[in-house]
Amino acid sequence: MKKIMIASLLVFVFTTTSAFADSGSFIGLRGGLYTDVEEPFIGAEYLTGIGPSVDFNPNIEYVFIDNMTYMTFNIDAHYDFYNRRGGFIYFGAGLGISYVDIDGAAESETDTGLNLLAGGGLSRGSVIPYIQVKMILGDNDELVVGFGLRF
Repeated sequence: MKKIMIASLLVFVFTTTSAFADSGSFIGLRGGLYTDVEEPFIGAEYLTGIGPSVDFNPNIEYVFIDNMTYMTFNIDAHYDFYNRRGGFIYFGAGLGISYVDIDGAAESETDTGLNLLAGGGLSRGSVIPYIQVKMILGDNDELVVGFGLRF
């Protein structure tokens, strides 16, 4: 089941890249570490401008934990500060929904929380690399450190 979810995520990202490139919007892949559970994650995102220097950035992340499904669904927005050399930093916030299903448990758990994020990157070409730190504040707080590529 986990392999199917990851494969579906990758297929979605790579099959829709060209459609978004023409619209001024981006899609991307990200990965990194959920520091509280000390496990890596992979994710996908959509990014589009909604105002001067303001981006809407919904995304999904899957955390690799044995005997458990741990995913987050996030609706984030951030304000970008650009410099003349093609770099940028951003700060933002959003709504995060965490889904946890432990193998063999009777019920899954869903938690809603606040995302606070900061990041930076380079916008010099068709691929935009960036780093991001996100704090998820909810019943189970989590610090997430990631790296991503937007296309």
